[in-house]
Parts: sequence; structure tokens; C-alpha cells
Amino acid sequence: MTDRIVWKFSPVAHAEDPRWLDREIAQTLFVEAPTSGEAIVAATAWDSRNVTGHVGNESAHDHSAFADEKLYRVDRATPQEIDTLESAAGPIWPGHDTKVLNNLTN
Repeated sequence: MTDRIVWKFSPVAHAEDPRWLDREIAQTLFVEAPTSGEAIVAATAWDSRNVTGHVGNESAHDHSAFADEKLYRVDRATPQEIDTLESAAGPIWPGHDTKVLNNLTN
């Protein structure tokens, strides 16, 4: 049994849903955080690490798909799932206990 609080992000929209806006769809993302709200903030920050500006007249999507409840569902991970996860190297940003775990699957 673990006392870690881990949140599981799972896609709920089908791959052809226009809300994806050509984003990469992660099949599963686990975030260790005290609350689901902090997990969403961490996932959004992690997701924006490689964002570049848009070119041309495509839609600018300056929010992460992980923050959209119509794209991803956020549930508390089961103890069995938590036991299989590798710990992250460190917090997603300094001064916080929130971590995106090293288990993203596409």
C-alpha cells in the first residue's frame, strides 16, 4: 500500500474530435500531486514545454489538452498502478511537490 497521491489522465474524446487541434494524444499520463487541480496545472506546464508559436492562420491553442475535461478524464490512480510507476527525477517546477511521472505512453 502506498500513501502517494497520483492522478491518471486518460483521453475520453475520439481521435477525430476537432478539439484535439492536431495535438499529440497521450494514451496515459500520471501526475503525482496533492489535488487533481494541481495535477492539471502540472500536466499543462509539462505539456507546454515544447510549444512553439503558430505559423500562418491556423488556430492558436494556448491551453493544454490536459486542462480540457472533454479531452482528458482525471482519476485517482489505483494502488496497483502507482506501484508500477517510476518516480520522476524531480518536481515539475521548483518549490512544489507536484511531479509528472516517467511513464507517458502514446
